[in-house]
Amino acid sequence: MCAGGSTLIVDDIIDTAGTLVKTADALLREGATQGFAACTHAVLSGPAVERSRSQNITEIVATDSVR
Repeated sequence: MCAGGSTLIVDDIIDTAGTLVKTADALLREGATQGFAACTHAVLSGPAVERSRSQNITEIVATDSVR
């Protein structure tokens, strides 16, 4: 469990951020205090930026692998 701690969500791609948001929600329900995310491919299409801003995700770190 993650009660009272920070969490790191690692994913291969953030496209619309749907999976990221659902994962962050689940971790927060379990007691996490903040969430960080890391991904290889930051596509960020459609509602991705708005979704990630509206959640309790402190920071997203991504590589520059999609050109």
